[in-house]
Amino acid sequence: MLSPLLAVAAILAGITIVSLGQGVFATLVPIRLTEAGLPADRVGLVVAASAVGFLAGCLVVGRVIRLVGHIRAFSAFAAASCLAGLALPWSVGLPGWILLRLAMGFCSAGLFMITESWLNELTPRHLRGRILTSYVVVVMLALGAGQALLTVVDTSDVLPFVLASAAFTLALIPVTLTQVPYFED
Repeated sequence: MLSPLLAVAAILAGITIVSLGQGVFATLVPIRLTEAGLPADRVGLVVAASAVGFLAGCLVVGRVIRLVGHIRAFSAFAAASCLAGLALPWSVGLPGWILLRLAMGFCSAGLFMITESWLNELTPRHLRGRILTSYVVVVMLALGAGQALLTVVDTSDVLPFVLASAAFTLALIPVTLTQVPYFED
């Protein structure tokens, strides 16, 4: 049987990789739109679309987790994030960018809610604070690292979109290979 701590480590690895990709997109999207000459108000609409999608995801994702479970839900949202991220550089016009960022925000809410509920369910009370603190620390570090990666790539190229999207797929490896043992309280 897989150690419960190993399962927690796999979940944390998955969300860390996801957060790295999300950090790239959080900064890459407004940079890319500004480079394309869009006015600040339109760039703001695209950026805000992600937050609106996140809010919508918070209202729906709980039902998805109950229907299909943590691993399948994480896999679906990571795959959808990857596809939306890959579509961004080829999206035509502002409506396409808004819809794709809405979808990515929705999936982002899903990935975070899945991770948090899964860690909460998996971890005994006496370790929960430490595990959730570790989760927040690795997510914040990965988001910042994703943004920092943009200093070493050409933001006018498609490569940062591909690499950031690949992070969502890479995150599937530790998560989908996880067994679901539970700690004894």
